[in-house]
Amino acid sequence: MCWCSKTVTATSHSKCFFSTKTTTKRNKSSSSSIVQNAISISTNKRPERPRRDLFSVPGADPKKIEKSKTLGADAIVLDLEDGVSVHKKDEARDLVTSVLMQQQEGTSASSFGQSEVCARINGLNDGDLAIQDLQSLLPCPMLQTIVIPKVESENDIKFVSEMIDSFCDDDNPRDIRILAAIESAMGLLNLREIASCSSDRLDGLIFASEDYCADLECIRTTDATELLFARSQI
Repeated sequence: MCWCSKTVTATSHSKCFFSTKTTTKRNKSSSSSIVQNAISISTNKRPERPRRDLFSVPGADPKKIEKSKTLGADAIVLDLEDGVSVHKKDEARDLVTSVLMQQQEGTSASSFGQSEVCARINGLNDGDLAIQDLQSLLPCPMLQTIVIPKVESENDIKFVSEMIDSFCDDDNPRDIRILAAIESAMGLLNLREIASCSSDRLDGLIFASEDYCADLECIRTTDATELLFARSQI
């Protein structure tokens, strides 16, 4: 099954989410089942996570983070990247880490209820920020998913996956998944490589149309024809 839903964000950015879990019926008369798992990442059965909406919250705003816990969104994305100004990066990281260490009082349940708890790290090309984000966030018991922005190659996913693995072992197995954001022409060109990444942690793709258009310096139109090719590829 392959599906998409519009991401709900605190900004006007329009994004689409695409699950990488696809199933393909084999046809004896067709050898094009070579594409059968071009974007099917894992054969391991694990609980599906519905992501009809991804609600993005600035990681430096405690009031908005607390409010997001009451919304019942399928997924809450605590944003450390675009939603945070440069001079507040450390403050946001500390705040999000603190929030993700919390649990419902007297229980082991997440304070976000049934919402999937995601964190959007800084881009892997933004110096040491992404590594600092991962080192701070991965020990948090409430973290369920890492959103990687500006993914442009399979290596971006492998690097983050290996970082996650270093915090998980047989004594501490955790199903931390990865959502990869396609935001540039390079990301689109390498889409097949990214979608067929061997990491079992990759669970979906996010198409960030505003960032993509900025990268290509596209002129936005009301019918969004400038996005047809990219959307059809993803």
